[in-house]
Amino acid sequence: MIGPSDGFLTSIPAMDDWEVPLTCFRCGGRFEVPFQFIKPGTVLHCPHCNGAFVPNTSMYQNISRRLTSFYEEWNGRLAKLRKKQKSELNQFEGNLRTGLERLKEDIDNLKSDAELAGAPQRTRGIFG
Repeated sequence: MIGPSDGFLTSIPAMDDWEVPLTCFRCGGRFEVPFQFIKPGTVLHCPHCNGAFVPNTSMYQNISRRLTSFYEEWNGRLAKLRKKQKSELNQFEGNLRTGLERLKEDIDNLKSDAELAGAPQRTRGIFG
């Protein structure tokens, strides 16, 4: 859904890759873990003190709900933006076609009004 032409949007990671900040209850050190590893019962280790850290169900559910709501809102806004861009692009293309048709008509009219050098002309008398 997100392509390279989307610029900033490509810097938003997939939901499972979202880095969740955690704080070790033993040493107070902060570290980040991808959301896919924040499942109840998964044993994580603090990189500072190497202590075990096990996410519980309520922690997982709260983080999951928050990330899900963020991505739903984000995708809704993105869909709305893409729809608007498509509409504006269609309008721009329509205006461009109309402008090109007018240009073609104007050039055709200018061409028919011009007197070309060397074009055959009616023979005039001595006095014009």
